[in-house]
Amino acid sequence: MNNKNSLQLAGMPDYTYYFPVEIHSLLDALPNNGHVITRDYPFLLVIMDGSIRLVINGFEQSLQGRSVLLCDKGSSLQLIEDQAQRAFLIAYNCTTLTHSAPRPLPSSRLPLSCSYRAAMLALELYTAWQSRSEHPFRAQRLFLELIEQLQLELEEAQYQGNDWLHSVLSHIHLHYREELTREQLAALGSISPEHFSRTFHKQIGSTFSTYMNTLRIRDVQQQLLTGNPSNLHDLAQKVGYKDGYYLSRKFKQVVGISPTTFLRKPKRILSTNYNYTAMLLTLQTQPVLGAYSAFVQTQYSSAPNDQGQELRWDGSYGSYEQIQTLMPDVVIGFEKLSEDMTLKSIAPVVAIPFMRLDWREQFRQIAEIAGKQQQAEHLLEQYNQQVKLANIQLDRELGGRGSLIIWELQENAAYAFGNRYGRGGHVLYDDLGFQIPDLLIQEGIGTTGYIEVPLDEICNYPADYIILLDLPHSPQTARLFDSPDWLALEAVKQQRVVILKYADLFYGFDPQSTLAQLKLLMASFTS
Repeated sequence: MNNKNSLQLAGMPDYTYYFPVEIHSLLDALPNNGHVITRDYPFLLVIMDGSIRLVINGFEQSLQGRSVLLCDKGSSLQLIEDQAQRAFLIAYNCTTLTHSAPRPLPSSRLPLSCSYRAAMLALELYTAWQSRSEHPFRAQRLFLELIEQLQLELEEAQYQGNDWLHSVLSHIHLHYREELTREQLAALGSISPEHFSRTFHKQIGSTFSTYMNTLRIRDVQQQLLTGNPSNLHDLAQKVGYKDGYYLSRKFKQVVGISPTTFLRKPKRILSTNYNYTAMLLTLQTQPVLGAYSAFVQTQYSSAPNDQGQELRWDGSYGSYEQIQTLMPDVVIGFEKLSEDMTLKSIAPVVAIPFMRLDWREQFRQIAEIAGKQQQAEHLLEQYNQQVKLANIQLDRELGGRGSLIIWELQENAAYAFGNRYGRGGHVLYDDLGFQIPDLLIQEGIGTTGYIEVPLDEICNYPADYIILLDLPHSPQTARLFDSPDWLALEAVKQQRVVILKYADLFYGFDPQSTLAQLKLLMASFTS
């Protein structure tokens, strides 16, 4: 029998098979106390957003959002600085069926840029790893999809012949506040300084020094816009200039006006998403370009009906040329926007970390950019009074709130939302005192903002109250609502299921949408 198996294996190709063995949030995997950790398995570091500095095998590395680093078994790690919201360490093992030496994934001395798809696969893999006992094959499938995606992107970069440029640009984007020379960067890319200058200008459209100055001045503009201006000398030191006079000269070269004039002038604002456009309109500020949801278009006569999509620059909607023509003073959007260096070279970008800030803090930040802080505080005070009255009424009619789950149903899938993704979660959880079910917290909804499950599995997530959004009429939902598992849920038996029809209204977390959601939710709970 053994001989037969040996013969079968001997005739098989010498493939290497890969499988994950550990997946951690980077903060959980690395102590933030300067200690050096040695890993027993080869691993990938995937940074979704923000930035991180660490020492790997004695060599200091800086990784920014949407980058990946492949490391060998036995690599040592030491965390220096972590400003990443979502970063993952994915350890894996590999084997062959012929007992020959397996081939680990090729390690990379420099971080490699990765696509949005690769970064999202890493996030989905991390989430799936938390529930691998219930769904053992999902994590394996996502891991294989991730390494296949990374291999394709690496091959494409090598085919284009400028993979070194992506790595060098990543280094520049993290270190532009420091003294950098073309000789240093050429050595980092293992090319000559002359080849570096020619290729950089051809691919980027400007010289290295011009690009560096633009990044530094955009940094200064962003700090002026978000209420962090030091005196010009200190600001100059922060971004890599010797003094405030030199900063002012470079600022005028790039922007066309002085820092003081820029700070005082009314801002031409470009808003890339529905919520921030609605916040600006609430403050009576019309963006030079915005994204207008169907609900906002019904609420504001000034909302154009030809800008119904959120702005992206991946070929979906919007273009860099359009922005260059409009010449906005600032572009505002969600955190991922900070990774778009092409956009940042055109205008300063204020990328708001919506998963870390509640909607009030986001509203205040946008009001500061628009110069409407006093108006914003007045609107928030009015809303807070409505919340106070609503809680008095709920205390009288419901008593303790209990747990609540928000489901947005589609034909074959369901999405549960937390308190940072609209759908009324910020009102229900933050303002009215309902609790997110423990199971959702365990599955990482605080990190991802939402959880996706197959439609027929929503009965595995009990809660005292159930909110249903976007209720499709389909055979799948009919079977679900007639199933014994659904009918056995305590919220169903106690008639604590609320169906909300106004999907466009519940998408947003701007002040006007939020107030309308509060009123509609209160009518549902107290009727």
